[in-house]
Amino acid sequence: ASFTCDLFVPIKIKDYETVVMLDFGKPFLPTKYCPVEELMDGGIAVAHLYYKEISTDDGDFSSGIAPLFCDRSDKYCAGKLSLWAYAAKIVGDYLINERYTIKEKLYVAGHSRLGKTALLAAAKYDIFAGCMVNCSGCCGAAISRDKHGETIKVITDVFPFWFTPNFKKYAEKEYEMPFDQHYLMASVAPRKVFIVAASEDDWADTDAQYLCAEAASEAYKELGLIGLNPAKKPLKVGEKNVGGEIAFFVRDGVHFFSREDWAFYIECLSNH
Repeated sequence: ASFTCDLFVPIKIKDYETVVMLDFGKPFLPTKYCPVEELMDGGIAVAHLYYKEISTDDGDFSSGIAPLFCDRSDKYCAGKLSLWAYAAKIVGDYLINERYTIKEKLYVAGHSRLGKTALLAAAKYDIFAGCMVNCSGCCGAAISRDKHGETIKVITDVFPFWFTPNFKKYAEKEYEMPFDQHYLMASVAPRKVFIVAASEDDWADTDAQYLCAEAASEAYKELGLIGLNPAKKPLKVGEKNVGGEIAFFVRDGVHFFSREDWAFYIECLSNH
């Protein structure tokens, strides 16, 4: 099995960060979610992956890298999110081994289902210094308990192949889970988590994402760090919570990966 990674490195900026970008756009750059020239101008080298080339976004586990790892008769078999995350890790290993970057400057990014993937990749693989988690919602950076919009039942009915088959047993039984999404985010500690939620993205539930970041901050606190900066009230549209190892931005608008989102991530990298 194989897949392509397109690497773009700034030549006028010596001290840059590198982002493994999981993208919906085919490998003809720039894409609408990956404005590669602007990112390089902002001090980011981009390793771009077209996610369907890794494994298709459906129930087919016979193509791409899926047959190397997956037997879906096993109820604990990996789903597509894990496969996409593993591909990001493979690319990260290559970039470090070939000295394009170092792990302290390597991040992983994605939007929506690929935002879920970016968070999963950072939690599982400590080669990443952190992740950029864009409008990830359910099973990403959003608490599942009492979540509005997309729920575990909805997501496992429509996209069962994203997850291990065993996960579906928690549909409409969120309070029976021995975990919630803040456990996943806390697994990134002490590394960075940068989150964008959109004000009109009710399906992803901005409040549930902010609650997740607050809850995951306890892991950072135990390490003597600040996760999300403590706040007495939720963020308003257009406001940011920065300065901690977890940063959060409520962007005005809909479910999208915008230039404004990238500007926030570049700001976060500059601050760190």
